[in-house]
Amino acid sequence: KLAGFNDFKLELAKAALLAGAELGGDSAGEEVLPGDPVSAVMSKVHHTAQDTLSKAFHMLAAASVDRAAELGAAVVVFGSAGAKRVPVGFSMERAWEQVADITRYAGEEAAKRGITIAIEPVRHPDCNIINTFAEGVSMARETGLDSVKVLVDLYHLACEGENPDILRQYGAEYLRHVHFSYPNFPEIDGVSGPEQLRGMFEGELDRRGWWRTWPSSREEWGYAPFIQALKGCGYDGRVSIEAPVGNFEVQAPRTLAFLKEAF
Repeated sequence: KLAGFNDFKLELAKAALLAGAELGGDSAGEEVLPGDPVSAVMSKVHHTAQDTLSKAFHMLAAASVDRAAELGAAVVVFGSAGAKRVPVGFSMERAWEQVADITRYAGEEAAKRGITIAIEPVRHPDCNIINTFAEGVSMARETGLDSVKVLVDLYHLACEGENPDILRQYGAEYLRHVHFSYPNFPEIDGVSGPEQLRGMFEGELDRRGWWRTWPSSREEWGYAPFIQALKGCGYDGRVSIEAPVGNFEVQAPRTLAFLKEAF
C-alpha cells in the first residue's frame, strides 16, 4: 500500500490456519486490513482422482472463506494448478465433474459470506484442465452459481494462444478479476513466443530466467489487444500483478505508473 497499490493477494490456505492474533489481532479484518479488499488463493489440496469429496476439504473450504471474509476479501481465486492437475490414466470427464463439484461447494460457501470464487485458467503443462478463459466460463456455467465467475491472466491467455476477444464475448457476464504481467517470452533459436515453452513447468522457467515479470511500459510487449478487450467488455474491476519481482522499490513505481496509464 505504501507503494501506491490498493490491495494485495495472499495464500488463503495458510491464512485459514492462522489464529487472528497471528495475523495481527483478534479482528483481522479491522486491525490488519482496514477496509481493504483482498484477493486470496484457494487451498492446494489435491482435488481430482478422489472418489468423493472429503470431509477435510469441506472443512478447509469453509474455514478458508471464513478467513477471507474476516480479512475483507471480495474475491477468492481458485487457481491451484497442482491441486487440479489430472493424473495420467484418470478419466478427464470424471475429473471435470469433480472440479465442478468442488467449485460448486466453494461457491455456495462463498455466497453465504458475500464473496465470489474466481476460477483461474492455467497454462499447460502446469495444469491439464481448465486452461483457457472459455473453459473457465464452461466450468462457471456448470456450477449454476452467480458466486462463481472467472479470472483472466494475461500470461496464461498468451501461453495458450487464446484470442483476447474471448473477453468481449463472455467478459461482461463472467470476468471477475484480472492478473497482469510482462510475459517475458525468451528467444530460442531465433524465435520468441509461448510455443517454445509448452513442455516447461513454471519452476523450470523461473530457474532459467524465462518466467514472467512486472510490466513497465506499453512498448515492451503487445499489450494493446488485451487491454482493449478488457475495456471492450466493460470491465472496470481490479487488475493485479501476478509475477515475481527482483527489486520491488525500483519496479513498483514503474509498474504502477504503467497500469494507471493503461487502465
